[in-house]
Amino acid sequence: MLPQRLETKKTSYELSKKLGKDRRMKKIFSLLPDLAESDAPVLLEGESGTGKELIAATIHKLSKRYRYPLVKVSCSAFSEEILITELFGCRANSLHGVQEDCIGRMEMAKRGTLFLDEIDFLPFRVQVMLFRAFEDGHYMPLGAQRPESLDIRLIAATEKNLKNRVREGKFKESLYYRINVFQIQLPPLRERRGNIIFLAYQHIRYLNERGEKTVKDFDLDALRALQRYHYPGNIKELENVIQHAHILAQGESISLGDLPSRLSEEKKPKDF
Repeated sequence: MLPQRLETKKTSYELSKKLGKDRRMKKIFSLLPDLAESDAPVLLEGESGTGKELIAATIHKLSKRYRYPLVKVSCSAFSEEILITELFGCRANSLHGVQEDCIGRMEMAKRGTLFLDEIDFLPFRVQVMLFRAFEDGHYMPLGAQRPESLDIRLIAATEKNLKNRVREGKFKESLYYRINVFQIQLPPLRERRGNIIFLAYQHIRYLNERGEKTVKDFDLDALRALQRYHYPGNIKELENVIQHAHILAQGESISLGDLPSRLSEEKKPKDF
């Protein structure tokens, strides 16, 4: 039991360095070990760049399925037909025009975790197929003569309010309740301004360890600009801002002129 507690504490510490250590994030981190012990589906909601993929990877890492793959599918990246093949795979069948077998992501994720990113982009037909697969415990690859058993943990993520998509008739209600056994809302960085400077320094340390340049600090004007910017791209955008400044910094301190111009043009914080 002690090694497990130590691993959980270490995981929370590593997450805090990447996502922040405010009260809201600590509450989320504290839930992950219990979620990892379960096979229940998890729905992650939050804006782009808030850390949904990292949270999904952490749940998988802490779970009993960690020895098997975590397979990600970006649901917005494929057309309907290609997405069906990507998810469910195919079997050689002349009647269906399938020339050779192809392994789908569900088969790749067997005994592991399937992470469906931007699940709100799933075409309605694929939503129905996915619901049936999880409802029945098996699925039928394109052209197959017999079904394949389903043994995966499902984690889904979206930037949208999926409940609103259900009300609008754009997302299948039965699938929503199937994947929404446990929901985590990841807050935007602009609502956690106390984390901005902490995360900026964490990323500086990360870049110092990776490269030949060592930057130790920010001047006062740079710190003020970092603090007041609204970060529509959230933590990912903050990391990009720091990397930009790290490249341009001439000495051991980052100045206002090293930051992207959009930060110096920001006059006051939004939603603050």
